[in-house]
Amino acid sequence: MLLGRLLDALGHEILAMERGESPISRAREASWLDGREVELDLGEQTIAGRVAGLGDDGSLLLDAPEGRLALTMGEVVRVSDAAPTEVAV
Repeated sequence: MLLGRLLDALGHEILAMERGESPISRAREASWLDGREVELDLGEQTIAGRVAGLGDDGSLLLDAPEGRLALTMGEVVRVSDAAPTEVAV
């Protein structure tokens, strides 16, 4: 049952890529974090900033005090309840 659902999902992904759809573009459309203030646990440090979207490589783009960061690991541990704001790309 689980294997069947996984294979169905994989089949849908393959068909989408054959149509020229990118998994990253679909992830961008589904993202609800854009423009929100978040806090991320990176293991040895915690960093806060505003989510600026997803990079072409799938990294989380974060506007932090030290500039725009492209993060490929970590855990979002807090999300602001405030409405998202526009992010300059």
